[in-house]
Amino acid sequence: MTIHATDSADFLRLVPLREISDQSYEVTASLGGREVSNGSVAILGVPAFLAALASFTDTRSGQAVLTGTYDFQLSVGSHGRTGAAWVGFVVAEYIWLGNRTQGRHLLEGGLVVDGEHVGQMVRELTALLARR
Repeated sequence: MTIHATDSADFLRLVPLREISDQSYEVTASLGGREVSNGSVAILGVPAFLAALASFTDTRSGQAVLTGTYDFQLSVGSHGRTGAAWVGFVVAEYIWLGNRTQGRHLLEGGLVVDGEHVGQMVRELTALLARR
């Protein structure tokens, strides 16, 4: 599933890795031409996130926050008065360095999804995470 920004080429993509586990995803984020990908994020707290997401959908207020391993975070909240959503995220890619330590390439930001597209985004995100 890919969430696209309304007014740019920015996106957040979640691809399930069912061969690893039901909680495993490849996550890729792109902002302003910069891209970070992590091929092994375990998503945590799905039931609470889906409940908060349903509440957000009904009221267009509050915020639903999903976390995962490797510093992953996804949040969905209101943006302005038009029913739009702000989809915030943190995606970290860990890189082995020449001195045998790890570095981290982190992309933290978000994107606006217009109100007319929020319902579809929520349905797709719910289906993906609830494995429907």
